[in-house]
Amino acid sequence: MRRILQDVENGDIKQYESVTLEGVDNRVCVYHVKLMKEAGFVDAIIERSDTEYYYDAKILSVTCKGHDFLDANRNEENLTLGDNPV
Repeated sequence: MRRILQDVENGDIKQYESVTLEGVDNRVCVYHVKLMKEAGFVDAIIERSDTEYYYDAKILSVTCKGHDFLDANRNEENLTLGDNPV
């Protein structure tokens, strides 16, 4: 999730474009964006087929909570979610 947030912040993933990461299955990317949306880290559009299969995700923006997560976890040693190490 942090990698996706960093890529959005850096402009490597553009707003309203499908989220993809090199070497990562599309379903995994979509699922992580879905989790970030549920956690309040991003505003996003998650597209789903009639069979409940999530197939596309577009991040509209990173929320204040998402930026706070990034600021608190700039390096691997400090990687936490709230009071819990990730």
